[in-house]
Amino acid sequence: MSQLVKEVVAAVIAVREAKQRIFIGGATFYSVNDIWLYIEISDDKLCDVCHANAHMEGGEYKGNRIRGFFPYHEILDINTIKVNQHPHCRCIMVRKHPILETHENITLETHENITFW
Repeated sequence: MSQLVKEVVAAVIAVREAKQRIFIGGATFYSVNDIWLYIEISDDKLCDVCHANAHMEGGEYKGNRIRGFFPYHEILDINTIKVNQHPHCRCIMVRKHPILETHENITLETHENITFW
């Protein structure tokens, strides 16, 4: 095996291991104990895929299933994940039981100020 192939294999293994350890402030995202609620943006641009995701399994997803269902997701903050189901997707997932985070004297308790793009 060439040196380049060995380096590529080592990099892939390192990325896989890192993905298993992703956490922010001690919070986990991909645990079976992390319950996420799928929030669809209900307007005239809502697609059938996003609508179905919001109603599949009652709109609740365990953390250990997120990578499989939403491989292109993006963690926005400790309580919010952008789904990225398709290139124009605006849907998000929020924790069923939000983690209170204090940052610069601001406590995030709800998702009332989420900007939908």
